[in-house]
Amino acid sequence: EGLRAQIVEHVSSANHIHMTDMCREYQDLAERLVEEPADSAELKSLQEFAVRAMEDLKRLESEYLLQVYERVRFLLEAEHRSSKEDLQLFNTTFNWPVGMKNYLARSRELQQQRKRHLQMVVEGQQEQLLRGMDALEKKVERIASHYDIMPPEVQAVYKRITNAKTEHETFIAEAESIKEQEELLQMPLTDNMSKLKEIKAALDPLDRLWTAVKDWVESNQTWQSDPLPTVDAEDAERKAADLMSTVIKVGKVMEKKGESRA
Repeated sequence: EGLRAQIVEHVSSANHIHMTDMCREYQDLAERLVEEPADSAELKSLQEFAVRAMEDLKRLESEYLLQVYERVRFLLEAEHRSSKEDLQLFNTTFNWPVGMKNYLARSRELQQQRKRHLQMVVEGQQEQLLRGMDALEKKVERIASHYDIMPPEVQAVYKRITNAKTEHETFIAEAESIKEQEELLQMPLTDNMSKLKEIKAALDPLDRLWTAVKDWVESNQTWQSDPLPTVDAEDAERKAADLMSTVIKVGKVMEKKGESRA
């Protein structure tokens, strides 16, 4: 009789621990399912978690039927008087599957709402990027129309080119970010890189040209201010040749692009 009592007590204790663990796991699953994603990466993570959660719920249901329920039946046959806490715990464990259906429905609704919201955010980012690329393209066209090589103007054009290059790099990063979000949100992919490549192709020869002009102008100012005997004639000749070579190369590139001002 004493051994029987020990076995019954052991089964009761094991069932209590098992149900407590199951309820904790149910609670963790439920909280994660309705956790609002902040961005497209978190939304993707939530979607994947919801799929995995279905397997966890099947496993928990199987544990309930094959282990918890069988222990309860054994305890009833042994006329074991369960504590009020165990009865409440059994009732909670029994009701979790129904509750999880509600959490799953709320999670699906949340995912749909956040997906649409994030898609609208990406669409707004795309529109802003398009406006930025159009504006940058116009800036490059204005830079290409400059021809004044007075020192102040050269410095101003060179600065505009530097700013344009920085802006172009920023747009590349933004385009990559948009593409990543479009993939995560299962949106049609937007081809921003083709436009950015065109802008870069127009900007690069201007960068080479005005960098060479800037170097020449700065060197020329030095030559004119320094005593003539200190001027390195060979260096001056080399830089003049480099400038002419750059001008010719850039001219050919612009002619291929159909630039009349080349």
